[in-house]
Amino acid sequence: MAYRDRVRPNYHLGRGRGRGRGGLAQQPWRSSTLEPTRPGPDHPAGAVSQSLCKPDLTTEAQMLKGQAVITGSRLVASYSWLDTPTPTILIPGKPPKWTPLPTPTKLDEDSEEYFRDPNGARYPDHPTEPAVLASLAEEPKLPSTVDIVCCSSTLGNLLRFVRGQEQAFRMSLEIVGNTVFLIRRENSPREIIPNVRGYGHTFPEAYTTWGSDVKGSCSHQRIMRYSFGGLNIMTRFEADGYIAADDSEAALNVAPTTSSNTLEDPGDEISNAIHDLKVLTTMNNSKELKVRKGGCLVDQAFIFDLKTRGL
Repeated sequence: MAYRDRVRPNYHLGRGRGRGRGGLAQQPWRSSTLEPTRPGPDHPAGAVSQSLCKPDLTTEAQMLKGQAVITGSRLVASYSWLDTPTPTILIPGKPPKWTPLPTPTKLDEDSEEYFRDPNGARYPDHPTEPAVLASLAEEPKLPSTVDIVCCSSTLGNLLRFVRGQEQAFRMSLEIVGNTVFLIRRENSPREIIPNVRGYGHTFPEAYTTWGSDVKGSCSHQRIMRYSFGGLNIMTRFEADGYIAADDSEAALNVAPTTSSNTLEDPGDEISNAIHDLKVLTTMNNSKELKVRKGGCLVDQAFIFDLKTRGL
């Protein structure tokens, strides 16, 4: 692997989660308020600053073999994107609930256009900011001993490289204090997934439903914290949904907040910190990120990851 200014992104078929019955939200990763971008030519590669091959990792990997286990895994925070012209998130939000159809139903194959990266599409200048704000909302005194902040895409790319899978990718690395941020980068923040086939979107659209307290949601993101190889890591990922008899069973905060309130309300103990962070990160005349309260924090034990396959 060569470190360059820009490296070609990997193309893979992503999956989204469902709009749900009742029209409570737009289709996953797709928006009626954002203009998609078709895949274009690869970004030109810059000068190679350093090359790293899989054999280069062998010695250190053997030394750390005993530490290659995940420990202390816990949920930090969550948020949901709303399908609005102005980038807006609900904290803590809530994923769609598993609500299967009463009888087997023939579904149409995927035929819509879906964003490859929902966070980049919604807030291209600072796609990691929502995860930071959501984490501060749940833990205002979040420990500063975080070594790496990443997402499932950047982490997956690194794991594929370690496994020897030949697949090009591109990401940005930023250092804030002692923390390294791995930020996903596609050719365009609003790049769509080409040649989508199968039922990876229509199936969850039919079998999951967004709750009325998170009406208008189009994507639910979660942040986990854990230790791996002596490093403290925070990872953001998208949740496909949750399974529970009722919301009170799945909620950590049984009394959900309402979407009519905002985190900037008077008396909120972290409003100043969030305001300061937003002032620092909003640049280039981009639309300012709006933060609202809504939904409830669903226990990670109820979250599921959905895979589909055609017959």
